[in-house]
Amino acid sequence: MILSKNSVDLILQAAEIGHVLGVDGIILDNDKGLRGYNDVDGVVITSTGSVDFGPTSIGLARLSSLRQKATVMSKEETYTVETVDHPNKPNIVEKLIFNSGHMDFEFRCALPRTITDVDPKQLNITKLFNCDITDEDITLMMRAKRGMSGDFMTIQMVNGELQFRFSDDTGDILNIKADTELNKLGKDDLVSLTINTKKMFPIFKMAVHDGKFRLNILQKNIILLNINTLDVLVMPEV
Repeated sequence: MILSKNSVDLILQAAEIGHVLGVDGIILDNDKGLRGYNDVDGVVITSTGSVDFGPTSIGLARLSSLRQKATVMSKEETYTVETVDHPNKPNIVEKLIFNSGHMDFEFRCALPRTITDVDPKQLNITKLFNCDITDEDITLMMRAKRGMSGDFMTIQMVNGELQFRFSDDTGDILNIKADTELNKLGKDDLVSLTINTKKMFPIFKMAVHDGKFRLNILQKNIILLNINTLDVLVMPEV
């Protein structure tokens, strides 16, 4: 089966996000869509749009390797991606074949049952707060990160204002006041959650569309943001 361009883009973007956030593998099928899970760091990736992978199920491990090899193929003007079913396991994809005409490579898939699965329908995505993060906000965050030795940033509400707080081992503190408003959607009044900047800043940059992206804060201070047709949920750092 030749995958559509939308399906290929979905796979490669999920591989890129999974590589950054430490997701070891993703599963794709028409029943639950795309999903990936890192139970150590509390990361979930799911698809919000419809997917079309036929009757088969695809398991993809080694996301960093897939990302590297796909980067080589992306330099080609056009290419196709074909699924090859497993000879002994019905409705399971054995490998993906990337082919540009004069270059091709085969990527071996994993058995879906060997990848930790999560049911997107069982996720609690009750939103308590949200705000728009702009390109300018991200630029300020990255400038602040270069001036501080720590790897963490706290998103917090101070006197009704949204702030990004950086601290390091010396006890120095740097605060950035955000221009955006924090919208209250639930009953909670307090916002204070810490993120790993090495992990989340690349994800923030991927999420930007038309100069900004919507950052949602769920129960237990879980972050939810959308990258094209993918939802990314990340637990805060302890």
